Amino acid sequence: MLLEKQSNVTSEALTICEGFLGNIASVKLTGVIMLVFDYTSKKELKACVGKPLHYIETSMFGDEYVGDGVLTGCNRPHITGHKREFFARVKMVSGLIYKVE
Repeated sequence: MLLEKQSNVTSEALTICEGFLGNIASVKLTGVIMLVFDYTSKKELKACVGKPLHYIETSMFGDEYVGDGVLTGCNRPHITGHKREFFARVKMVSGLIYKVE
């Protein structure tokens, strides 16, 4: 009886872990990437269209930056030292900023 209860707990724990890992995989597959943008404001970031992106990686599972695609990020004042917090979506083409929203 005790072994059955332990196996049920293990099965339940595995189900929870599979769901959690599935959520992580779906986030990675759908292209939602969060970086820290190293700019003082969104206005400054928009002024850098046509230039390479200054960013800080946030994932401990590997690089999130892509040279072609859409990146989602923010400025975190306690990380960058810049005073203003902002969020932005940046479209990258050939390693250069193409559009900032």
